[in-house]
Amino acid sequence: MKRAAVQIGEMRLRVPGLAPPQARRLGEMVAKRLAELSLAKDGSRKIAGLNISVRADGSASMERLADEIASRVRKRLN
Repeated sequence: MKRAAVQIGEMRLRVPGLAPPQARRLGEMVAKRLAELSLAKDGSRKIAGLNISVRADGSASMERLADEIASRVRKRLN
């Protein structure tokens, strides 16, 4: 079975306290997780925009934060 492609035209993450290299890395981690998810149940579709909020305490790892963001995006799209 051919796997569906996920194309992200633009993604903005607002995370106070992250330096630009950390923010880029987080964006890459989120994009990778989204690419691994099955997002489209019935073919392709375009989404003009999506806003989600994630609260994380200062001890949350980048991995955990990326997991939570991708999970919330998936929930909103399904």
